Amino acid sequence: MGNGKLNKNRLRVRRVVDVPLREVSGICLRRSRNGRMFLIAVGDRVAKIAWFSQPRSDEGRIDWHTRNIAKLSGSMLPKHDPQIEAICADGLGRILLLQETPPRVELIDPKALKVVASIDLAVEGRGKIARAWSDPKGSRGEGVVLLPSGHLLVAKEKKPAAFIEFGPPHSQSRGLVRGGALADGQRWPIKKGHHRFAALPRLIFCAGRLRLRSAWR
Repeated sequence: MGNGKLNKNRLRVRRVVDVPLREVSGICLRRSRNGRMFLIAVGDRVAKIAWFSQPRSDEGRIDWHTRNIAKLSGSMLPKHDPQIEAICADGLGRILLLQETPPRVELIDPKALKVVASIDLAVEGRGKIARAWSDPKGSRGEGVVLLPSGHLLVAKEKKPAAFIEFGPPHSQSRGLVRGGALADGQRWPIKKGHHRFAALPRLIFCAGRLRLRSAWR
């Protein structure tokens, strides 16, 4: 590690902050159109989110805000043990919550105190990933990314580990390339109401290998 270039690129701890949640299971950054940044965290012990606006300096004051999300209009999240494993947000400040069990997401508007859309996530077929996804004791979504196409990229942690793109049935997989993430301040396109997304059988990254086929069937 004597190479100066490697040392320069090494990540360093700049500040340690206590999060006002019993357990943090997901964390993300939201960037507004004017460049303002917010850090948002969620726990899976209690259906609650916490967030703050990033200060201008590393030593700036941090003011945490919290909100109970089990009481939102239209939410199906239980108050205790909601199994929320990941969180992300679009440019409008709407927050996507990923549940591992059952496998679904809710897009919420924390300002309006309501659920904008709820989406069931299905992996069809009889392949290894489909069987693991339908197993009540199996591993499902542990991470999620909003794609500009209105699709979701979900990370499955183990047995087997995989990246799976979800979208409306029969839609075309778009994938995620460098520079292809949701832009700062951009709205994630989704209609209000309840939806069902299926795993799209074009691209899946599974257990360290790239498979260009319907790997879950």
